[in-house]
Amino acid sequence: MKIFDSSPEIALQRPRRWRTIVAFTLAAAICVALAVALFKQRTMYAAQLERAKLDLTTEQGNVKDLRREVAEMKEKLDAAEPKINSCASNLAIETSKVAAFAKQAAACEVIRTKLKLKG
Repeated sequence: MKIFDSSPEIALQRPRRWRTIVAFTLAAAICVALAVALFKQRTMYAAQLERAKLDLTTEQGNVKDLRREVAEMKEKLDAAEPKINSCASNLAIETSKVAAFAKQAAACEVIRTKLKLKG
């Protein structure tokens, strides 16, 4: 082989090798870029998942607090129910007393008007 061989076969092989190298380099660069993009997206999704887990944990704590508060309110309502029933029965008793006094007052008024007429 000569140093300055300019045969057509060698001239055709060099551009083919160069094109092959460029094609492989380009393919490798694309693969690396896709791998980096995939890694970044996976990292982003992992961070979103961690935030969602943290939010879920916080909300679960809030739900526990709210359930405890609801249970306390139910206990207070259950404790107040006898008092409410007692007040309702006392109200009925007082209402009947007021009605009886109203009847007595009406009867007294009738008697008074009769006494004035005779008087």
